[in-house]
Amino acid sequence: MTNQENITLSYDEAVAETEALLKELESNQLPIDEVLQKSRRVVALIAHCRKEIKKVGEEVGKILDELKEDNQ
Repeated sequence: MTNQENITLSYDEAVAETEALLKELESNQLPIDEVLQKSRRVVALIAHCRKEIKKVGEEVGKILDELKEDNQ
């Protein structure tokens, strides 16, 4: 898994998976290979969440621009 993988989860699903993986990583009970694999997945999930946040921000910006135009 790399941070370039195509993640099709919703934002909420990605956050939930990230939180679960972080709990596992914080337990300090994982073999080193799993730590690396799960850390890479967390990085990919965070990148996905950032992309989703940016997309929503752009949509909100468009809506606000439309409202401004309607009020003029």
